[in-house]
Amino acid sequence: MRKDQPDPSLPPLSTRMIFLNHRVRMHENAARRFRRADAAPRPATTWALLAALAALALLAVAHA
Repeated sequence: MRKDQPDPSLPPLSTRMIFLNHRVRMHENAARRFRRADAAPRPATTWALLAALAALALLAVAHA
């Protein structure tokens, strides 16, 4: 095939279509990341440590 002729099987993509396709793929990847099974809520130990840290901070402020 000649170089100056575009591939007839592929339609020419405008810049806008390329941008929209990129955004759609980014959104799909983000949605897939949120749907993953291991993307569960934070474990209880994390929340317990956070609560302990908040309690220590409040105690330090009240004591000062």
